[in-house]
Amino acid sequence: MTQPVIPPDLPQRVKVLQTIWFALVFGTAMALVVFYLLRAYGVFQPAVDGFPLAPVFAAIGGVLVVLAFVVPDRAAAQQPVSLGAYQASRIVQGGLLEGAGFLQGIAYLLEGQAWSLALGALPVALLVALTPTQLSATRWLQRRSMR
Repeated sequence: MTQPVIPPDLPQRVKVLQTIWFALVFGTAMALVVFYLLRAYGVFQPAVDGFPLAPVFAAIGGVLVVLAFVVPDRAAAQQPVSLGAYQASRIVQGGLLEGAGFLQGIAYLLEGQAWSLALGALPVALLVALTPTQLSATRWLQRRSMR
């Protein structure tokens, strides 16, 4: 086992990742707010009758959330231990969570089910909780180098 080499530019690279992460959080949250306002003010009146999409979208969103905790680590395990691999894995994780949030927002927009909007807030909360930090990057590098 070797100790990971912590790059000297770690703080700058984490700040870049945090900027990307902020965009994922803010974009998803704002989309949910806009979808809510479109429905609340009657601007968007969907012509969807018949098959209920919200449960299907909820199931797909659930799969995306699970994948957000599986795919990034599996993909990173095939790469050399590096800060770049950490950044890539986190961006993939954030993208999957963002997709889950947007999907629930679209379900709310189409069908107006309040629970769809609430489910859309879950990936946003996860994104906030998983915001990358210098400590999380260092720990990730240490865990990966022990394998």
